[in-house]
Amino acid sequence: MGDLVLVTPTNFWFLILTFLTIAEVFGLGVGGFATCALLFLWAIFFSPANNGRKDPLNDMMIICAVILSIGAVCSRFGYGQHILGTYVSLWGAAWALSPRRTFPTGEEVSKNHDLNGKTVMITGPTSGLGQETARVLALRGAHVILVSRSQKKLDHTKNEIEEEIPSAKLSTITCDLGDQESIRTCVKKFEEMKLSLDILINNAGVMALPKRKSTKEGLEFQMGVNHVGHFLLTTLLTPHLEASKPSRVVSLSSIAHVYHDNKFFDNEKLECEPYHKWVAYGNAKFANVLFAKEFNRRYTDKGISAFSLHPGGIFTGLQGDVDGPTLFKWLVIAPFFFKSIAQGCATTLHCALNADPASEGGAYFDNCKTKGGQDRLVKVMATQKEKGVTDEKALKCWEVTEKLICG
Repeated sequence: MGDLVLVTPTNFWFLILTFLTIAEVFGLGVGGFATCALLFLWAIFFSPANNGRKDPLNDMMIICAVILSIGAVCSRFGYGQHILGTYVSLWGAAWALSPRRTFPTGEEVSKNHDLNGKTVMITGPTSGLGQETARVLALRGAHVILVSRSQKKLDHTKNEIEEEIPSAKLSTITCDLGDQESIRTCVKKFEEMKLSLDILINNAGVMALPKRKSTKEGLEFQMGVNHVGHFLLTTLLTPHLEASKPSRVVSLSSIAHVYHDNKFFDNEKLECEPYHKWVAYGNAKFANVLFAKEFNRRYTDKGISAFSLHPGGIFTGLQGDVDGPTLFKWLVIAPFFFKSIAQGCATTLHCALNADPASEGGAYFDNCKTKGGQDRLVKVMATQKEKGVTDEKALKCWEVTEKLICG
């Protein structure tokens, strides 16, 4: 979980079950089960509102609270140890049969590809999904250009990958996606390398900043970095992508794009007012989906295909600003539905290497499949969207974004 939290999904559940066991041993089973039930209810009622949309994870919290309440009743009548044993057995069975056990890794998705002679640029490669994606691409022979704000972190990542893969071909470029001049400088540095560009992976991002923060140009930070910064980088690199056709652009979105507010299109800075951290994040991630759709429409005939994706629920450095109740809910479901870092980069690599440009260009992917192949949790969240991704929205988002580019 990187530098996120001290509690992992595994020891979270270990602590819950240990607490219940100790409470039962000391004759306090009723209070133990009731206390845990209240924790799950707390996660529901103290979660921040997300643009008027119900969090589908709340249903799971209610189910857990009911199960624990039943445990309290059973403990009251002397069956606490029996019900606790039953719960442990059910948890183990759920874990063994969970979707998490079947998710492919990035290495598995890319195993049939030889990328020698190919150049890939990836933003945000210094930790989590970005680093693993870069590592797998280097393993397959690609020349990987690592792009991030910190040269120190870039050097550390480069050294780590080279230690594992001595044959890795890696280059670094510093770039601050919240500073449009820095992005232009990044592109100039790339051009000085005299390399082709076969794949661009827009991986970097920020999530759920508790207070509004601005980019250098005064844009809301999540929109400015996650969408506008990548928009500028991609459009400046488009001639190089076209020269290397067939080429691809892969943009990491999120299932949280369902929290977007359609009204943000009417704001000249694509901003939600008043600021709400999850709505702002949803707007930026929805913009990523729309960008991939419109970019693909504009450039597919020129040999460039574009894709967007939800990498899955994964604990990375992005969760540092997540509120307590939301993090609690994620810890509850993580052993069953969340992916490891190795699994989390699989959909990115599927879009970069396997997706069919002719039939899937511009599409949004989850679990290495387009919308029709989404898992149950994604389908539940998708039903909450007011409307789907349309050509009209994609075009409008593109046109408003163009006006936010300086210089």
